[in-house]
Amino acid sequence: MSDLTPLVPEARSRQYETLLQVSCALATCRMQRQLLRNLADLLRPVVRFDLLGVVLHDAATNTYRRAAVHPRELESQMVPFVARHRPSAGTPLEVVVATRRPLVLATEDTAGRFPGTYEFARQHGFQKGCWLPLLTPRRMLGVLVLGSRRTADYAPADVDFLELVAGQVAVAVENAMLWHEARQSRVELRIQRDRFEACLGLSNLLVSTRSLGDLVGALSDFLQGTIPHDYATLTLWDGGAEGLRFYARTERGRQGVEVVNAQLNARTSLAGHVFLTGKPRVFRRAEIVQAFRDGKLRDIGLHALGAVPLETRHGRIGVLGLARKADRPFSRSEMQWLGRVAEPVAVDVESAAEYAAIQREREQLLREKEYLEDEIRLEHDFGEIVGESPLMRATLQQVETVAPTEATVLLEGETGTGKELLARAIHDISPRRARSFIRVNCAAIPRELLESELFGHERGAFTGAVRDKVGRFALANGGTLFLDEIGDLPLDLQPKLLRVLQAREFERVGGSRTERTDVRLVAATNLKLAEMVEQGTFRRDLFYRLNVFPIRLPPLRERPADIPLLVRHFVARCAVRLHRRIDDVPEPVMAALRRWPWPGNVRELENIIERAVILSKGHALEIPADALRSPDAAGAGGTSLADAEREAILRALREADGVVSGAAERLGLKRTTLQSKMRKLGIRRRGF
Repeated sequence: MSDLTPLVPEARSRQYETLLQVSCALATCRMQRQLLRNLADLLRPVVRFDLLGVVLHDAATNTYRRAAVHPRELESQMVPFVARHRPSAGTPLEVVVATRRPLVLATEDTAGRFPGTYEFARQHGFQKGCWLPLLTPRRMLGVLVLGSRRTADYAPADVDFLELVAGQVAVAVENAMLWHEARQSRVELRIQRDRFEACLGLSNLLVSTRSLGDLVGALSDFLQGTIPHDYATLTLWDGGAEGLRFYARTERGRQGVEVVNAQLNARTSLAGHVFLTGKPRVFRRAEIVQAFRDGKLRDIGLHALGAVPLETRHGRIGVLGLARKADRPFSRSEMQWLGRVAEPVAVDVESAAEYAAIQREREQLLREKEYLEDEIRLEHDFGEIVGESPLMRATLQQVETVAPTEATVLLEGETGTGKELLARAIHDISPRRARSFIRVNCAAIPRELLESELFGHERGAFTGAVRDKVGRFALANGGTLFLDEIGDLPLDLQPKLLRVLQAREFERVGGSRTERTDVRLVAATNLKLAEMVEQGTFRRDLFYRLNVFPIRLPPLRERPADIPLLVRHFVARCAVRLHRRIDDVPEPVMAALRRWPWPGNVRELENIIERAVILSKGHALEIPADALRSPDAAGAGGTSLADAEREAILRALREADGVVSGAAERLGLKRTTLQSKMRKLGIRRRGF
């Protein structure tokens, strides 16, 4: 720093006096704006200026920021002197910081070298500028800036004096910065102390909370004292198509926790960014608006969002977030504390998720137990598959091929051919055999109750829904669901079934929460679905989704070689169950059974054998005279199969006095199947 240029004694005395006043006035000043006002008042009598400013320089990032400007109305316009929080390329500031020497320039001299400074000076009428380094023995703090609307100002003597003033200002600025840093350190220490004490309460909170929803609410209450916020959110990895599930949020001032349960795309959502990078992040309003516009969440006027990843020793499991409506971003200290809280929270979230999974598994096992107990009460058509004919062996070969896969299977065949038995065989030799085999007969359940039966319902969803009901798709989770008579599924339910098959998702009746299920579907029908598609009574896309691996079950009349095996099997089983002894099946009886067309297939055969076992008087099987037509009439030289079937139905109707359900029972058919056959054969109930 140079000595003062000789001045008249009065002027030098005035400068020394001013310098002493500056030193005294700035020594205790802690606020930068107040420091600049004091400096302006002291300098005005001895130095001419129309602009006075302090610009601070951050050496670590080579960026500048306006600390204070006088007069205030010029502060927002002082862009050419400093670009806020950016490197100040192309301004006198970088020259002064680099050389650490004062710089005095007339406005016309800045036109080519510093065009931004020139435009600012010309706009506001400044004729001359003076830039002085703010130096202390330890560091370079920034630049003291003066501007004047006269060309005669800032002579060498003035600059020498101003260098001394800049030295005093630098000391005062550094003292103010150190004072603020010390005060901030005290605040940080107090916050750290409060947070360490809060850690004890956090441990108690986590130990006492099991539900994830309760955890979000309790955690929001816990953090409110140290990180003020309006919302707390929890997002978890679920391994689905999009990856993340926005689980729950709580809003300050409202009771309870809102379980959102919405899927988020891990690549496009804010939580997904934090999850994939594994780094905490603070988002501002513009980013939030953009993410909400492109995503699935509603914009609720948030201006700041802070999010941290939740990680355990098993990996990353989700994201914890806090949000504010106020335009105040989360500080580095707040994010550090949130990250510290996230460590034990992650462990507890994982434990809570495992606990919830155990509870769901337990409930699933209980439901399966109840279902299986109900199943035990039902009498199955068969205990095992019986048949050695080439057609049956080919069918079983198809079962062995498809069973180990996850492919959907469509079983096609007439009523009574054993479609459910084959579906159970597919399940029993599949990787899902340890889980449940759940069946639903789409034709046996009233239309208005079928959706509830399949997907379940919420309490109050409709009249009579006095409690929640778990649907068959939830019961079959991890196992196999058998939908019998799929052709009778109402047209309005078919899109919902298609969605489950494609996305593995569904909602209960009256519910809004999407549930997932892992089900292998086996469907069965005695109708021609392809014809129904053409008639518009069955959806084409659902048919294609079901028809992945079709298996046709041959009717009994196409495999007469299996009839003796089936007869002996049913005789032995019925004899044991009915406490009868049947040792022989006479050849004429077997021949008659072999020639009969069996419109009711294996089920009809079983019913006739049971009736024969009951009515047989000795140890040889006797077929009642009215059970079958004469073998000659049913043989190859007699009437056609359609005629034989028609006559069998007519005889059953006569025996049942025209009651369709009674005739169906005699034939071993379902009532709906018999009605379908009657329509096909042109049989009317009139006359019975």
